[in-house]
Amino acid sequence: QSADPQVWAEEIATNSVTLWNSVPAQLTMLLDEAGAAPSNPLGSIRAALVSGDWIPVDLPDRIRALAPSARVMSLGGATEGTIWSIWFDIGEIDPDWRTIPYGHAMRNQSMWVVDHRLRLAPVGCVGEICIGGQGVASGYLNAPNLTDRAFVTTSELGRIYRTGDYGLLDPDGEIRFLGRRDSQVKLNGHRIELSEVESSIIRSFPVSRACAAVKEVPHSGKKTLCVYYTGDTVLSLAEVREQLRSRLPGYMIPSHVIRMDQLPMTANSKVDTALLPTPTRTSSADSTKEVMNPREALVKELWCTILDEKSLGLDDDLFDLGADSLNIIQFHSQLRDAGITSLSVYDIFENPTVRGLALLIPQTCRIAKQPTPPTRLWTSQEHAKAWNSLGTIGRPPVSRI
Repeated sequence: QSADPQVWAEEIATNSVTLWNSVPAQLTMLLDEAGAAPSNPLGSIRAALVSGDWIPVDLPDRIRALAPSARVMSLGGATEGTIWSIWFDIGEIDPDWRTIPYGHAMRNQSMWVVDHRLRLAPVGCVGEICIGGQGVASGYLNAPNLTDRAFVTTSELGRIYRTGDYGLLDPDGEIRFLGRRDSQVKLNGHRIELSEVESSIIRSFPVSRACAAVKEVPHSGKKTLCVYYTGDTVLSLAEVREQLRSRLPGYMIPSHVIRMDQLPMTANSKVDTALLPTPTRTSSADSTKEVMNPREALVKELWCTILDEKSLGLDDDLFDLGADSLNIIQFHSQLRDAGITSLSVYDIFENPTVRGLALLIPQTCRIAKQPTPPTRLWTSQEHAKAWNSLGTIGRPPVSRI
C-alpha cells in the first residue's frame, strides 16, 4: 500500500495532511490519482517539497490547481552535503523556462559553479556544481582514493564537494541545473541533455510523463533518439518533430515517439531506461515488389546505402529508420553528384520518404548515371566540406540541423 497513490490520496484527505515531500515522479502519480477522484483529496496541502530528480515545468501549477494554498519548493543537494543544500521557491512559471531553476544555497551552505580548474565559472557559463559550507561531509568511510577525488580544497572556495552535476549561474543569482555527466549523451557528435528533450515534450503536448533515451535501431545497429510518454493523447512522430523544431536544435529532435501505458520504474521511483522497449521499424508493403520510376529508384538506392538497408518502401519514414542531419547532408551531396540540384536540404527534412523526395525531382530532369555510393561513413571533414558547399542560401535554418 505504501506505493499506491490511491492510498496516499485517501490518507491525505482523512488526516488533513499539510506537507508533501517526495520525488517528482511520486507527486505526479498522486496528482494523476487525485485528478480522477470524485472529490479533491489534496485541499489541505499547504507545502509541497520536491527533490531528487527533474521537476516537470507543469508540475507546480498542477499541484496548485488542486491545492491552491500550497507553497511549492524545489530542493536539491547530495548526501555528501547533508542531503539538501539548495532550494528554490517556485512561484509563477515563466513561459520561457525549459526547466525549473535549481535555486540558491541554503543558510550555512554554499553552492558554486566551477570550471575544469575549480575556479568560479563566469555568469552564464556551464561548469560543475560544487557544495561548500558546514554541511559538507568529512569523506567516504574507508575509501581514501574516492574521498580525495570528490572532496577537494581550493584557495578560493575552501573545502568543497564535487557533485558531478553540470549547471550555470543565471544573472539573477539562481543556479540552473543542466544534468549529470551520465544524463548527457553524445549522438552523432552532439552532446544531448535528455532532460531538456523531456521538458520540451511535456511543455508542448498534453502528456502525463515523458522520458528520452538513446536506443539502437534493429538491424542497422545505429543509435537513435527516442521519446517515451504516457497519457491519453496519441502523438505522431511528424507532429512531435514539427512542434519541437521551434524549441530544440535539429540534433535533439527524436526519431521515434513511443506511447506506453506506464514507464518502467526503479525502486527509488526513477525511470528505468534499460527496460524501455527498443524502437521497431515500420515498413510499407514488400518494397521488392513495388514498381518504381527512375527518380524513385535513384532516391531508394542512395538511401539504402546511407542507412545500410537492403531495401526501402516508397513510404517508409527515413527518420523512423534512423536518418539524421548528417545523413541528410550526405544524401543532398550525392544528389548533386547525380546532376540533381532542385532539392534543398530543407526539402529533404520536410519530405522524409522515397516517394516524397522523388516527387520533388522534376520529371524533365535527366537522371545521370547513378554514382557509386560510398561504402564507408563520411569523415567529419567530408561532412564539413559538403555543408560548406551548400552556401548560406541553400542551408536550412540552424534549428533544423
